[in-house]
Formats: sequence, structure tokens, C-alpha cells
Amino acid sequence: MTLSQSSFLPPPPVLSFNLYHDESGNYVGDGGDRWLLHGVLFVPEHRQGELLQALQAAREETKYHHELHFTKLRGKTGPRANCIHRWLKIYLGFSDYCYYHCLAVDTRSTSFQHDRFSDAYHVYNYFARTAMVGGIAWSMKGQSKIKLSFYSDAKRRPQRDNFAEYIPGAVQTAIHQKRQTKPGNYPEIDLTHRHVILVDSNPQSVTAELQSASEFIQLTDLLTASVAQAIIASSGIQAKVNMGQMLASWIEDTRKPPWLQTNELHRRFSLSCFPNDKGEFYNPVLAVSQRDQLQLPLF
Repeated sequence: MTLSQSSFLPPPPVLSFNLYHDESGNYVGDGGDRWLLHGVLFVPEHRQGELLQALQAAREETKYHHELHFTKLRGKTGPRANCIHRWLKIYLGFSDYCYYHCLAVDTRSTSFQHDRFSDAYHVYNYFARTAMVGGIAWSMKGQSKIKLSFYSDAKRRPQRDNFAEYIPGAVQTAIHQKRQTKPGNYPEIDLTHRHVILVDSNPQSVTAELQSASEFIQLTDLLTASVAQAIIASSGIQAKVNMGQMLASWIEDTRKPPWLQTNELHRRFSLSCFPNDKGEFYNPVLAVSQRDQLQLPLF
């Protein structure tokens, strides 16, 4: 191909992703939970309908149409537990193009800098942004440009909290700065909206136009809370233990070299933990894998 011929090639297509965010854990300065997790699910717009159809088919098959929330999980079996297990298996099947990244922050690490943040919501917003940037850096490497829409759970926030306005621009700026030194490692970011769209996770009360977004917020919650259970093993409820073990098996698989992994989740599903006592990222022991010497179940 000559130079003149290549100059007439159309630019590569810009992929549009919907970014869904949810968290697990509560930071209140020196109190609250030890671990603060931010989970981010990237769903390409042109494939979102397929995943949504599969999730809703699982609802029909299990006869469960209410909110799917990890904290509400009680029984080992039943419509809710069966639907949740089905949803996690569905995500695994769609992970070749729906990427998930989780950032787990140990707020009781000796190297966590509490004095950097003047308010609790600053911690939340900063690490939400960090999780999103990390997910883009890991899963979108090789893309020249992407378009993003941001969605997050409509949780209660202080009136002064600028989460919805802060996040999109902060993510775009952070990626732009990284592109200055390594442009091939990060895509250019185009924003569909300048604010985060806040979504009610209850399918019975969410507005019609955000019904599909609500399903993906619930999926993000299930993934993130299950990762938390894998790390912390805070619940003895067997259904939650099972979910934590299931996600622990994925996490442990991604810690292997890519050619030894069995779930094909390299750059598709990832967990970053921060900080260790040296202020670095690290791979902690997964507490749920140690609990009572239980073997990981297969769903």
C-alpha cells in the first residue's frame, strides 16, 4: 500500500461503552469498613442488548423480578439465589467483550494516607475515579479512541458532594495525561455526557428510560460485593460464601500467567488491591479460600 493510498483509509471506528459503577464498603475516616471497593463494568453499546436479553431470560427462568442485591441474599437456594448464580455465569460467558475491573482499597493499611482527604466523600470519589482509570488502562489498551457514558448507583450523598459532575471530566483528564507519555497504551476519551447518570437499582421503582441501566448496576453490585466476600469472607451465609468462592476462583485464575489461565479472563476481569505496607499494589490472600478449608464450588 502506498502512502497516497493509506491517506484515504477511513479512521478506525470509535467504540462506545457504557460504564457502570458501584461500590462495596463504607469509609468514615478512622472508622467504618477496612476495605473500600469500587467495581466498574464496561459494556459496549452495540452488544448491550444481547447481554440484557440474557439477564432478563434468567429472571424469567428463575421467576425472580425484584432487585438483585448482595446484601439481601439469605437462602442458599431459591429464586433470588438461583437468579444471582445464573447472572454471574452469564457475565462469565459475555466477558470477552464486557470488561470488569475492581479496585480494593485497604483503608487500615499503615501506608494509607488519611490526611490527604478532608472529607469522606473525597476518598470515595478519588478511588472511584482511580478504579475507572485503571479499568480503561488495563482492558482498553490497543483502542485508539472510545466514547464513554457513565452510570452509577443513585446512593445518598452529601449535598456538597460533586461526584456526578467530577467523575467524567476527572477520568478523561487522567487518561489524557497518561497519553502524553505513552499514547499507545491509552485510548483517547470522548464523553457522551459531562455528568454521571445516577440510576435506581430497584427495577420496581426505576424510571422506564433507565430500566436497562438498572439491570447492569445490579450486575455490577453482585460482582463487586462478591469480590469483597472473596477478599474478606465477612459473611457466613452459605449463599454469600458460594458467591465469594466463585469470584475467588476467577481472581486466582487471573493471577496466573495468561497462557495458564483457564477462564480466559486476561484483561477482561481484574482486581487491583492497594496499598500494602510499602504503599504499593499487591495480591492479598483471599480469605474466603482459607475459610474452613472449603473447596471452590462449580456453578
